[in-house]
Amino acid sequence: MMDSVPLVVVVTHLEDFRDPLDRWWSDNLSTLRKLGIPDTTKHACVTTLPKHALETFYQKGDLYDNSCRDVQNLIRSILWPSTGHR
Repeated sequence: MMDSVPLVVVVTHLEDFRDPLDRWWSDNLSTLRKLGIPDTTKHACVTTLPKHALETFYQKGDLYDNSCRDVQNLIRSILWPSTGHR
């Protein structure tokens, strides 16, 4: 039996996407399926712009904090699956 390596997808550049950012995943499921990405793939939909830029240009400073939290939770869900994160 071969060991497996966890795979996750982090979708970035979503600062212009309407909230919630995670809706991007469900809105694009058909394209993801065509690319061979299973519906059940653990994922995070985030922005990677610095907080200052989000506050200045988008008035969405909370997106930075939310994006950091979502990626951290995604990593935790792989490392410690019993904690119930996504």
